[in-house]
Amino acid sequence: MIATSIFGSGVAPSARPAAQPPSGPNPVDVELFTSEGCSSCPPADKLLSQLSAKSGANGVELVALGQHFDYWDYLGRRDPFSSPAATQRQTAYGQHFRLNSIYTPQMVVDGDRECLGSSPTAARDTISTAAKAPKGRVNVTVGAQSGREREVRVKLSDVDVPAGGGTLVIAVTEADLVTEVKRGENGGRRLAHAPVVRTLSEVRTLLAGAAPTEEAAYNVNINPTWNPANLRVIVFVQGGVARKIVGVGAATLP
Repeated sequence: MIATSIFGSGVAPSARPAAQPPSGPNPVDVELFTSEGCSSCPPADKLLSQLSAKSGANGVELVALGQHFDYWDYLGRRDPFSSPAATQRQTAYGQHFRLNSIYTPQMVVDGDRECLGSSPTAARDTISTAAKAPKGRVNVTVGAQSGREREVRVKLSDVDVPAGGGTLVIAVTEADLVTEVKRGENGGRRLAHAPVVRTLSEVRTLLAGAAPTEEAAYNVNINPTWNPANLRVIVFVQGGVARKIVGVGAATLP
């Protein structure tokens, strides 16, 4: 991703009023750490897909990111969507939550709450609690295609970056992916996935404090094998130490 930033200088912004709940559905970032090699993960993928389908109901806009880790790949079959980056991200969350070990399937909500990803009650309660917390506004607009790239314009409004600073993260997810699994714990099963993270990149460091309205443009690579109709560009601001996500937005491709 190449950033063409029109943000201001790196000087810390002056104090501003705390972010207020948006007038529309409150967006909630939900990361599911899952794998095709894990027999207990398919129910979690199904649950997140069901929750995603109801996004916007009850004043909650769910932003789903299926993070496929790679530590089950040693069983003899590689999850085609797995990545070391997803494993590293889950490991960082495990340290943040002071867990004895990372586990599967795990759902992380807004970066600072976690629960068993296959538990409907735990997932709904955790998401409902997160939806009550105020966030800044992240507006995302995806431009026309130019070669393999799309321009993504990001506008931040009143995003309260936690003490210790934070990062601006851009991810691309693809929905409606299905795999016929031949081997492993899920051998012989047809697995339908919640929106899968295709790419996730930290593109900018943000200083602590409430940021005024700021804009930037980024070029995001889109692999031609991905289905444009099922792609979503997700942008969020996450604390570097606290891990809390204080603003999230998303847009489909035009």
